[in-house]
Amino acid sequence: MLLEAYTYETDKEALFKSQISQDKRVVLSSWNHSFPLCNWTGVTCGRKHKRVTGLDLEGLQLGGVISPSIGNLSFLISLDLSNNSFGGTIPQEVGNLFRLEDLFIGFNIILSEEKFPRGFITALDC
Repeated sequence: MLLEAYTYETDKEALFKSQISQDKRVVLSSWNHSFPLCNWTGVTCGRKHKRVTGLDLEGLQLGGVISPSIGNLSFLISLDLSNNSFGGTIPQEVGNLFRLEDLFIGFNIILSEEKFPRGFITALDC
């Protein structure tokens, strides 16, 4: 049980550390300690371990940068950040998401020519 609580908390902290623009956080008002993590807007959890397996923030008009903490969502299978205003670069920690099968980041403001960490695309089996 202690391991489950720790890993659940790891996921929760990874999402809390996201660097989403303050003026857009109203869209994610459920992202607080009053709501269980698996009931947060855009979050899908696995049935067995209650770990974050999906994050769908598509079209929520969010901005900021994609936090390196996203690499701590070790059970993440699907990530959809498309149609927002995220800027900066794709953090290399995304390469730690070895279960990731679906990644959607189109229609954002990604500023790097090398958008993905080295070797990441082949790992996704695109």
